[in-house]
Amino acid sequence: MKKLSYLLLPLLMCFSVEAQTGLHFDDADDVIQTTYPGILGNNPITVEAWIKPNATSGESIITDWGSDAVNGGRFTFRVKQLTSSDVLRVEIKGGGLDGTFNIADGNWHHVALVYNPSLSSNRYKIYVDGNLDVEGDISQTLNVIANVNLRMGRRISTSFTGWYGGYMDEVRVWNVARSQADIQANMNAEFCSTQAGLMAYFKFNEGVADGNNTSISTVVDAANGYDGTLIDFAKTGTTSNWVAGSGITVAQGFSQTNTYTECQGFSVTVGSNTYSSTGVYTDVFAGSNGCDSTIITDLTIIPASINALSYELCNGDSVQVNNLWYTQSGQYTDTLVGAASTGCDSVLQINVQINAPIEVNEIISLCAGESYVLNGTTYAATGTYTEVFVGGSVLGCDSTVNLDLTVLDEVVDSVTYVECAGFSVQIDTLTFDATGIYTVVLTNASASGCDSTIVLDLYVEESINTTLAVNNGIISSNQTTGTYQWIDCSNGTELVGETSQSFEPTMNGEYAVVITIGSCSDTSECYLMENVGVEMNELERFTVYPNPVNAELKVELSHGTQGQLVIYDLSGRQMATETLVGKTSVVDVRNYNAGTYLVQVTTEMGTQNVFITKQ
Repeated sequence: MKKLSYLLLPLLMCFSVEAQTGLHFDDADDVIQTTYPGILGNNPITVEAWIKPNATSGESIITDWGSDAVNGGRFTFRVKQLTSSDVLRVEIKGGGLDGTFNIADGNWHHVALVYNPSLSSNRYKIYVDGNLDVEGDISQTLNVIANVNLRMGRRISTSFTGWYGGYMDEVRVWNVARSQADIQANMNAEFCSTQAGLMAYFKFNEGVADGNNTSISTVVDAANGYDGTLIDFAKTGTTSNWVAGSGITVAQGFSQTNTYTECQGFSVTVGSNTYSSTGVYTDVFAGSNGCDSTIITDLTIIPASINALSYELCNGDSVQVNNLWYTQSGQYTDTLVGAASTGCDSVLQINVQINAPIEVNEIISLCAGESYVLNGTTYAATGTYTEVFVGGSVLGCDSTVNLDLTVLDEVVDSVTYVECAGFSVQIDTLTFDATGIYTVVLTNASASGCDSTIVLDLYVEESINTTLAVNNGIISSNQTTGTYQWIDCSNGTELVGETSQSFEPTMNGEYAVVITIGSCSDTSECYLMENVGVEMNELERFTVYPNPVNAELKVELSHGTQGQLVIYDLSGRQMATETLVGKTSVVDVRNYNAGTYLVQVTTEMGTQNVFITKQ
């Protein structure tokens, strides 16, 4: 197994110039709006940028933030067009200070604006390419108010545009008043690590110079994440797009890519990490100057060439592979060092299967009268038999068949039913409903697929006559055999002692009889008995009106002041129960279906019925 290890030495900072881009503003509608609120109040400020403005760009805003509503409320760094030149200008609401250097000479320039409130004079300083251009004071006191966040390329006021025209790169906003030495030390190089006091930092390196950058909508704040949104940039072509930058030096840590193409078993160690499988691996090491160093390992592992060989042999046979003989079943590996076309190892994975003579057990069931043929021999009786097929397997090995043969008798099932009248039993497509013994043969119906015979012994009890006869107040069952139990239909309770074929009620009501013959029972219809034991002329008289009735039925007692009213439909279903108090009572029947109803009135004198018609 090969293994390579890196011994990482201290990494030194190295500087190089690589593809570095800036942005072109079209002096018409291009603007960048960030989420950074800017430095507020009366605090130190430094703004830096690389710019190459157009000679005719006029009032071109580099950076602006704050509020235009009160004097001293905003902080603006811009280019001011004079008659014969363009100069830098610092503005606050209520005053400003102009530079003298002609900034629009067609070249890139580093510009810086420093405000130091701790000084008694010359609080404002403007630098061009690290040199002091102008210094002085503004009579209006600075007190920046939070309103519009840091904006590049246009004023914060909607009344004045101040579109920037030209090129811009490497915008930095600090919350400290940087010295001239600080500015000169860093103006020609990008930062690759966090800087104290750097609040917003836009490198403008997101796009491709003069390329199609329409998918990019944001410029990144490399200091604190106050990213900016690109507004109205074309993002294609040579204007209103990413362009070649100011050409400053990009500070980078040491970076090295090592590429390996090796056979399986190779590994490489970088620092504390060891890599042994195909992939691209990145190891970052912190440098003493704050810029990281990177080692990229591009590792391709060529797997060993694997060839799978399978052999299936009869017992006693053998096979030779690479000068080795195999006589037993198993999985074997044989490595041929450097034999693959890549120069790596070739691995043979050998699977050997030694087959014993094949022995098969067959379990066969036949119906009576059938037979089974095996290897030319016919078998028709229950038993165990053996047949050897010489060379009969797919490999040419012998095979043995052990035959376990069962000849099944015809299946006969007996079924007995003792049932009540009306019962029937269906077997296959046949229906039986009378007493008798029946034999049915079902072809191929048994679980084994043989014929099945069913012997049915059916006994059906005689039918029960459930009709009733009434004569002189006595109810009789028309069934002459069996046992009897009379019941009260109103609650289904049995009437004690009433077990004769006939029953004489002692009070009004509905009655039925349960008739039992053997194990079968049936119940007669309910019969309503009225005026039991009372002569009609002894009953309390009453009047029901109107009849026919539509909504309200009135009941008027001729004598007395209390009674009970029950209304039935013609099927015997109870529709209403009312207590009658006083001479006249009212019953609401408007929800009844149209038809005839029985009105039953009961007083202490007895019960009397009358039929009414509901319209």
